[in-house]
Amino acid sequence: MNEQNSEAVIRRQSLADSRRAQILEAAEACALRAGFHGASMAEIAKQAGLSVGQIYRYFENKAAIIAGLAKRDRDEFSGLFDALEHSDDLLGGLSNLIIDAVRAFAGSKHAVLMVETVAETARNEEVARMVRLTDAEERQRLLDTVARLRRPDWSDDDVLLRTEMMAIIIEGIAVRAILHPELDKEKLAQLAGCLVRHALDSESVAALRTRQEAAVSG
Repeated sequence: MNEQNSEAVIRRQSLADSRRAQILEAAEACALRAGFHGASMAEIAKQAGLSVGQIYRYFENKAAIIAGLAKRDRDEFSGLFDALEHSDDLLGGLSNLIIDAVRAFAGSKHAVLMVETVAETARNEEVARMVRLTDAEERQRLLDTVARLRRPDWSDDDVLLRTEMMAIIIEGIAVRAILHPELDKEKLAQLAGCLVRHALDSESVAALRTRQEAAVSG
């Protein structure tokens, strides 16, 4: 491929990326206004200033648009992992990641879109399949990070449950902040970071396990 053809390919790809972003922004506006279930392809196209036919050039159907929004938001969250790759303080870095994630999601449009996506996932199996694939990618990255902090006595379930706990903290706080917008989100974020430290810190985990064993034997 010569340089001229290469530049043409780059321009086409840039235009395609720009169009996809434009459509996702329009779908987001429609979802925030009427929910995914109430947002038709015609409404999304009108919001984007495009024809329905142009929408279908970039997304197969509404399920693909919903999955695209979920992936976009997950990619933003995924970016928080980059600084952890070579961190000297993995536990502190992971705690700060959770704090940043809570700040980003709690009380924001991301939280509303997350709730809408979950609702649509329950209604539409195609949406569920696509969104679960996106979620699985992010879950695996978080799982890999937690595994780096694994204690010798942790089972695979111990690692998995701690990973799920962190996702529950982020997503749960986001939902509670929708219901109670008056909550102090910065304090919630800091508390979430403390909870993660406690759940993954070796001394805290060992003390918890000792108490659990004592309770069982008693």
